[in-house]
Parts: sequence; C-alpha cells; structure tokens
Amino acid sequence: MDNLVNIFCELKKTEKESVRIKRISISGDIQNDLSGYFIVDNLLKAEQIEFSGEYKPDEGQVLYINNFDFVHRNELSLTCETITVDEIVNIKYLFFKYDENTIVFQTFDNRKIIKPEKWLLIYSNDTFSKIDNKGLTIDSKIDALFIINEKKLLFTSYHNASKIFNLNDYFKEATDSEVKNFYQTDIFIDNNSLELNKFNSRMRKKIFLISKNGILDKVKENFETVCGYAKELGLENMFDEINKKIKFPSNEKEIGKLIDFLNEDLFKSPISNSIYETNSKRKLK
Repeated sequence: MDNLVNIFCELKKTEKESVRIKRISISGDIQNDLSGYFIVDNLLKAEQIEFSGEYKPDEGQVLYINNFDFVHRNELSLTCETITVDEIVNIKYLFFKYDENTIVFQTFDNRKIIKPEKWLLIYSNDTFSKIDNKGLTIDSKIDALFIINEKKLLFTSYHNASKIFNLNDYFKEATDSEVKNFYQTDIFIDNNSLELNKFNSRMRKKIFLISKNGILDKVKENFETVCGYAKELGLENMFDEINKKIKFPSNEKEIGKLIDFLNEDLFKSPISNSIYETNSKRKLK
C-alpha cells in the first residue's frame, strides 16, 4: 500500500457545484497513520463470486462485476481541488488509492459528520471539552474495491455498493413499463385485469432478473419440461399445457409464487419431497 494516503470524495449533485471530485486535505502525520488503518485484505483474499443479484455472499466471499469502469479513476491527484467545511454535508462517498492498481471506496452519510451542535466531548488532561468545529469520521471498513487493470469491481454488499455506484444495469426493480412489458408477453394469458399495485418491490426485482436472463424465451423452448416441473411444485393450474401458455393469476400471493417459480426460486427436494423457496442462490454449472 502507498505510505501516504490521500483521501478523495465525490460530492452529491447540486445546482451550484460543478466540480464533483475533491480532495480532503489532511496532515502528513495522519496520512502515515491511515496507511495501516484500512482493512482491505478481506476483499482481496476472499473467494470471488460473480454478481447476479441473486446470491448473498457468506463470510470469506466477495461479489464481483467484470468490465466495470470507474470514470473518476484518473482524477486522484494532489492538484485536485480541496473540499471546504461547508461541503462535508454533500459528500457521497470516500475513496483513495490503495496501490497503483487498486482504488478502495467507503460509503458516507450524515452519521459520519461531526457536528458541534451535538455536544461531542473529548477527554484530555483529566477534563472533557466540547468539539467546536465540524468534522468527519473515517471507518476502517472498506465497502468496495476497484482493480484498475482488470476493470473489476469487488464488494460484499450490493446495498452499500449501490450507494457509491450506479448499478442499475446489473440489478434493480423493474419499472412500471417494464412490469407491463413482462406480463403482456405473449406466453401469458388471463393478464388483462392485472394492476401494477399488485407487484411489490420484491416481485419487481425478480421481474428485472427474469427479463435480464431471458427466462421466458427458455420457458417457450422447453415448455413441456417446465410445465411438468410446475406440476411437481403444485402450480399446474397456472399452466395450459395444450396451448403452451402460462395463466397469470389475479391473486397477489399467487402472482408471487409464479414469479418465484420463473426466477427459479422454488425447488422440490428429491430426498424429502419437500418444496422450498430460496432467497439466495448461486449457479454452479
């Protein structure tokens, strides 16, 4: 790791602010101390699993996105404009160069801002005194890491990574128009009376994945096989095997079951014949 750590930040978009990447000016002593402060090895040495939006990593695992581009990677310079105290409230995230090939990131929110009005007290010379200046706290935990020459982004939490980067191309909730396009696909019948308010956030995320992964095309190609498996899971009333169509239920709970099935989140154990629902899965082959 570089001996001297220079901390940078991206500011939230505002009407007045044109420069969004700024440097946080810190003393040389603090730069030296920070060089051993951050915990980065847990990301670099973890088992890497490609991000799909469907798997929650365990301890010792990290998610990755290939061919990722951090557009501000060339803006980490000492000539970069420094942040002012009034701009602290607009910090979106912090980042710095771990080495010549690695940039690390940390989320930032209002909880990390030191505000004099909170009456924060520090202990010195047997006495507590009040902090009178605005400041910020920096955690040792790293939320994301970008490997420059591989164009690879590593992270353990999609929730935190999405606070730093726009990851909508990889995982998001389907919009109203995307939901309509989904249930109006010609493989479905009995869908004329559907209302958008029957599709909650959980369903919309799965609809995005179903569309992204081309699941409906795969169902069309293997309809008889899919229909047979649906019967094993008790969903036979949703499938018209003769006309090779899927009957869209009107009940919200049943809609959820159908979407779970299409997103491959329902399965039957060959050992116990029990039917299970999963909220985290990983493709092995």
